[in-house]
Amino acid sequence: MINTVKKIFSSTNTAEEVKTSEPVEEIVRKYPNIKSIEIESFKQLNETIAKYENVVLDFWAPWCGPCRMLMSVLEDISYEDNNIVILKINTDENMGIADKLKIKSVPTLVFFKDNIETYRHIGIATKAQILEEFNL
Repeated sequence: MINTVKKIFSSTNTAEEVKTSEPVEEIVRKYPNIKSIEIESFKQLNETIAKYENVVLDFWAPWCGPCRMLMSVLEDISYEDNNIVILKINTDENMGIADKLKIKSVPTLVFFKDNIETYRHIGIATKAQILEEFNL
């Protein structure tokens, strides 16, 4: 399985996409500035949610205009050192994950704190709303 991650360069506030077959925990350890990871399996999703304190699942689709707008908000969050790991799930390519989590529309954000789902948000969310959900 290939993971697409964004390697964030905090000094220049730019990102570079990296494709790797490494497990998520190895990616985060190796590249501590990476906060946004494309997920492709339910097993990978569960392992990552269990491992990190604050996780946001971003269910999106390439054809979705509001999803693209939300992407910039999530990228903003990923540039900061705020202890949130963002897992991106393309619903067109990962219908099984979306079905298991009963995702009916995009964009949908699902928030997990300490391995427990705490909140769902359908539609656009602001940076402040996302950070508030984790009291950051």
